[in-house]
Amino acid sequence: MRISCFTLQLMIITTAVSAQQPVIIHDLNPTTHAFPEGAFSSKPVEIIPFAGKLIFAADDGSHGSELWISDGTPSGTLLLKDINPGTSGSSISGFIDFNGLLYFAANNGADGKELWVSDGTGAGTHLLKDLRPGSGNSNPRNMAIAGGHLFFAATKSNGNPALWQTDGTESGTIETDPGLSFSLSPGQLTELGGKLYFTGPDMELWVTDGSPGGTSRVKEISPSSSNSYITQMTALNGKLYFSAADEVSNKEPWVSDGTEAGTFKLKEIDPDPLYGSDPWKFHLFKDKVYFSANSTLWRTDGTLAGTAQFKNITVFMASNDPASFISDDMYLYFPANDGINGFELWRSDGTPVGTVMLKNINAGSLSSAPEELTLGGDSALYFRAYTGNSDWELWKSDGSGPGTIRLADIRPGMEGSYPQAFTFLDGELFFIADDGIHGRELWKLNTTTGTNALVWSTALCKVLPNPAHDFLQISITQPNREADRITLLNAAGSIVYESTEMIKGVHTIPVTALPAGMYVAQIIAGTYIQCIKVMIL
Repeated sequence: MRISCFTLQLMIITTAVSAQQPVIIHDLNPTTHAFPEGAFSSKPVEIIPFAGKLIFAADDGSHGSELWISDGTPSGTLLLKDINPGTSGSSISGFIDFNGLLYFAANNGADGKELWVSDGTGAGTHLLKDLRPGSGNSNPRNMAIAGGHLFFAATKSNGNPALWQTDGTESGTIETDPGLSFSLSPGQLTELGGKLYFTGPDMELWVTDGSPGGTSRVKEISPSSSNSYITQMTALNGKLYFSAADEVSNKEPWVSDGTEAGTFKLKEIDPDPLYGSDPWKFHLFKDKVYFSANSTLWRTDGTLAGTAQFKNITVFMASNDPASFISDDMYLYFPANDGINGFELWRSDGTPVGTVMLKNINAGSLSSAPEELTLGGDSALYFRAYTGNSDWELWKSDGSGPGTIRLADIRPGMEGSYPQAFTFLDGELFFIADDGIHGRELWKLNTTTGTNALVWSTALCKVLPNPAHDFLQISITQPNREADRITLLNAAGSIVYESTEMIKGVHTIPVTALPAGMYVAQIIAGTYIQCIKVMIL
C-alpha cells in the first residue's frame, strides 16, 4: 500500500506519545500578583499525603501560613484549621504520620510552638500537650517512630533540650529519660530493630527502648572530645551506617549492629586528621550500601574488607546539595560528574562498567544538576534539572537516554519554575512551582495518562536544504525553545535517525547514506511538535 506524505505526517502525529502536562491546582493567594514575580504567593510547604489527601501549610494572604488540605481539585483545596487566627500564621513544621494520626509542631499564638495532632478534620486538629507551659516554645523536632512510640526532641521548661516520646495521648507524652541532661538537641533519631538510636547527651551514639532503664550509650567513639559529630545516620539491611569522627581522624564511614563491639569504622579513607572523607547519603541497592566519600562513589557490604571505591566519579555538588541516591529493582540513580560533562543524571546496575551517564541534559561541561530524584508509581523517575536556556524545570526518565525528557516548560524563558517538594498520591505527582503568573503554588501531574496531546506547531523550526542530498539542517526558530527530540522517519514510518540531546539553534543530520525518497522530520520541543516533509535525492 502506498502511504502518502500527508497520511504519514498524520500517522506520526497521532501515534506520538502524549505529553503529560502539569496543571496548577488552585491559586490560593490571587491578590498578591501585582508584586514582582508573585513574591507573596501562598508558598506551600511541608506537603504530606494523609488519609487519601494532601495536607500542607500555605498562606492565602488572609490567615498567614496555616494548615490546608486538598483532594487535588480547586474546590477540594480548603483551609483545614486556622491554628493562630490573624495574619501571623502558626509556623507549622515536621509532619509525621503515626498510628493513623498526623503529628506536627505549630504555634497557636498563646502556648508557643508545641506538639499538635490531627485526624484530617478541623474539629480533630488540636494541641496534644504544652511541653513548655506558657508562651515559650518547646519546638518539637527530629521526629521518628520506634517501638510503638513517636520520639522527638523538644525544649523543657528550664530551656534545656530533651528526648521525648508520645503514644498519642496527653498523659503518654513524656520525657523519655528525665535523668539525661542534653547540652545540644538529641539528633539523628533512627529506628532499628524496634529501638531508637540517637546522638545522646555527649553527642555520641545512644539507644533507647522508651524506658529510662533501657536508655544507654552504645559506644563512645571519641572519648576525649565527647563529640564524635555523628551525621547521616541511616538504618540499612539491619545495621546503622553513619559518618563519625574518632580521635584518630575526622569524619569517616562507620557501621553499627547496635552493640558496642559491633560498632566500628568501616575504612580510613582519608588519613588527613583535619578533614576525613566526609561520607554521606548512605543508600542500599542490591544488598550493598553506596555512599559518597571524598565526593566520589563508594560501596560497602558492611565489612572492612568489603568497603572500597566503586567508581572514580564525583557524586553530588556539595554537602548541602538536595540531590541524593534513589533506586528501583534494576537501577541506582544519582547525579555525578565525570570531569567532562558536568553534574548530570547517572545510572548504575551495580557494576562499575554498568555505571554510566544516562543523559547529558545540559550539553557540554555545564551541569544540569538533577535534584529531588523521586520514583513514581509508574516506575518512572521524576526530578528537576537545569538547562540554562529554560532554567530549572520538571523532567522525567524511564531509565533510558531517549526516555529522559523535559515534561514541560512551566515557566518559559530564563527564570524557570523550580519545581520542588515532589509528592505522589493516587497516581498523581504533586509539587510546588512558579509559572511566573501565580507565584509559588501547588501543582499536579497525572502520571498514569497524558492530560494533553502534543501541541501542533507550524513555526517551531525550519529544515534546509529541501530537497537534500548530503545533509539536513534543522533550525529552531522559536525564541526560548529547545528541541527535546529530533527524528527522521521514512515512508513506512520507521525511525532512520534520532537525537535526544537538548538542541537550540541549528542541528545537522547527515543523509548521504539514506535511500532517495520522501521522509518526515519530526521535532519535539517541550509540549510542541512539528513535522516537515523532506525529499532526499
